[in-house]
Amino acid sequence: QYEQDKEAALLEQRAMYETELRSLREALAPERHAGPGARHGASPRLSMLPSTQHRLSLWAQERDEQFRQSLARLREQIVRADALVWEANLLSEEMSRCTDFQVTLQIPAGSLRAHSKVSHARGGAAGGRGAGRPLKLLGAQQLKAHLCMMRDLYQNWKQSKLEAEQLGAGARGADDPFFEAQVEHDLIGVANLFLESLMHDVRLAYAAPIVNQQGEVAGRLHMELQRVSGPDPDRMAGGDDPSDESDGSSDSGDAGFIRQLVFKVRIKEAVGLPAELAHFVFCQYSVWGHKQVVTVPPQINPDSPSPVACSGPATVRFDHTKEEFSLPVSEELQDVLTEEALSVDVWGHRLGASQIGHEVPQWEPTVLQEKTRSLQDRWSDVTRRVELWVQVQEVSEQGDYVPVEVRGDAHRSTGGVFALRQGRSRRVLARVSPVQGSGNLPIVPESILSVSVGCIEARSTKGAGSQKDREDVDSYQEDGLLALRERWSEALSVRREYLDAEIQELVAKPDKSEVEKERESRLVSQWVGLTEERNAVLVPAPGSGVPGAPAEGTPAPGMEQHFPVLFLDLNGQDLSCGENFSEESLPGLTAFLPGEYGSQFYYLPIVRHDDDQVQVVASWDASVHDSPHLNRVTPPNEVVYAIIKVTVQMSAPSSVEVVLRKRICLTVGAKPSIGQYLKRRMSFKGSVLQASAVTYEVVSNIPKASEQWEDGAALALLAARGEGGEDGESYMDKYTRRILALGNLLNMERLRQEVALMECLTAKGKHVRKSCSTPNVHALSGSRLDLSSGYEDEDSKWP
Repeated sequence: QYEQDKEAALLEQRAMYETELRSLREALAPERHAGPGARHGASPRLSMLPSTQHRLSLWAQERDEQFRQSLARLREQIVRADALVWEANLLSEEMSRCTDFQVTLQIPAGSLRAHSKVSHARGGAAGGRGAGRPLKLLGAQQLKAHLCMMRDLYQNWKQSKLEAEQLGAGARGADDPFFEAQVEHDLIGVANLFLESLMHDVRLAYAAPIVNQQGEVAGRLHMELQRVSGPDPDRMAGGDDPSDESDGSSDSGDAGFIRQLVFKVRIKEAVGLPAELAHFVFCQYSVWGHKQVVTVPPQINPDSPSPVACSGPATVRFDHTKEEFSLPVSEELQDVLTEEALSVDVWGHRLGASQIGHEVPQWEPTVLQEKTRSLQDRWSDVTRRVELWVQVQEVSEQGDYVPVEVRGDAHRSTGGVFALRQGRSRRVLARVSPVQGSGNLPIVPESILSVSVGCIEARSTKGAGSQKDREDVDSYQEDGLLALRERWSEALSVRREYLDAEIQELVAKPDKSEVEKERESRLVSQWVGLTEERNAVLVPAPGSGVPGAPAEGTPAPGMEQHFPVLFLDLNGQDLSCGENFSEESLPGLTAFLPGEYGSQFYYLPIVRHDDDQVQVVASWDASVHDSPHLNRVTPPNEVVYAIIKVTVQMSAPSSVEVVLRKRICLTVGAKPSIGQYLKRRMSFKGSVLQASAVTYEVVSNIPKASEQWEDGAALALLAARGEGGEDGESYMDKYTRRILALGNLLNMERLRQEVALMECLTAKGKHVRKSCSTPNVHALSGSRLDLSSGYEDEDSKWP
């Protein structure tokens, strides 16, 4: 009976633990709790992120529900807009006005602002185009007001029996309802910079994407946000603390005193703007709690060329600094800083094709260079480099584990040769860190789950041995790059078939309208850009930013020359793992290095985790390999290679495990005599390398622009007409899916800014600890820091 009760209690306890673990998985990542990385919880290091994946999922569900409710209202608006446009075109034709009106779709400007609960509903708009004049977009209410003026003008014209040419100049002046003579500004897009950085004493400089009213990125706005004075984040709620005296709170005894948060905003420049809207670009923004709208004019330099002098993306400089924003500290302000963003509207004046300059052929070098730059910007949003550093430690005569020396060798591509000593106890230190400034993909390594070593082999350096044995090897493999190119080529092939069919259909038309001619020109431009993109798939130019492009420059000491590609193959909409993701398909699991397939690996017991960064120390018992190459002294004409495999848990951009590999080169030598040791110390001057590394180019998915068949403006016109595509899906459904992705774009942008803020805080903390002479300085985003784990030598440094 006792054994039965014990077994029942154990089963009940097990069921309780399984239920608790299941609830934790759902709380951490509800949309991907079945994935292999869900069983690993988030560490306290990420508790500083204000918006977790669970909250983002709830916001997405609310937006989708509001979007479905607004879809029915949108169809009614399109019907009413069609009626208004039909009447406007009828009056224009009757009065011989060369103005054509059409119905299109666009996102309201308010929905482009990154608020937590904004419904990305679309609105109807009318586009009016006069002969030789640029396109002018009118809202539904604007068109209704213009239509009333058109009716009055038509009645006057009909009663007086005058021709359209005989109307007074005033009718064709500023009061012309068919087309306004004055060129008004158009909204290029909205850039959002979240205010969370104001809760910390750090300056955040960020290039925020400018999202236009079609849900596309129309450039980037370089901005800075910095707190000048104010309380610390833990005092934002308004608690009393005598330590606030430094911030001016010594007067808190006065009942009327209110603590203030003072910050400054700087807008430096806008890059990548469309040429047709780059004439007199200016910005407008307002701060929460301030009714004043700040207008930022462009910086005009007579010596610099006009932004519209070329047909490619333009750059406009502002150099605007505003330091007079002060907000009273309260709990409401804390909520605003946590949830809201500073939304900057970027405006420009639309010009016609004749005003931009001469028509530049699409195959000109300047145009191709701009297309290459645009391709580089698209890949930058889905790419980030990650470094894997490896260090081997041996026990010293004092009983401490110290790093072994890594000797530089021009003939070894692994970053150097580890000089091991025979008969020593060893440990392996592995560290993973993202590289700053290497891309906009928000990558946050969570922890290192396992470290394994295998594939021990000896190779001849010269003389003896076959040619294969003398070949140099490193950590480079092309499995991820080949998978990436295959997916990329498939997307481009489908897109090219669509463009060919659309171009042939337009070419076959005998009489084409102005809109059809413009659409044909856009399709040809996209076709030329597609050709250049296909060339970049197979042969990327050095330094182009395209995955697989040859690296430029000389690598840092200990760093390998070539960058292997790690393709995550995530969902492009929300960067989720997908339904077919399993432990057998972990990124990098089957990316075998040359000579690795079939080799046996042994997991090393992890003896220490680092709390400040993604770093572990594992015990390495060389006897488990049963290899004489690790036990005997290495001959002078040989080197020994080994592969260290590291499994890393990522928390961003998705909760997924990845496998990274680093091939190391080593030699085993006898213990040096005292004379040899002193001779080496006296003859050597400089720093001693203690580790080697490899840089991975992590790619989350194919850029959405490479998979989209139509640009947003053309798709909006087709969707407003209610036409259907050749694949049986209506253009309205295609446009709906694209607009639904706007919420994911804003969420991803928030995640990118959170990661950028984490890196700024880490760098600032590193600086503070150094100034206080605190040992063991670590940083999450640092790429080459001293990680000697207690081993201090003025001649020995981690690169």
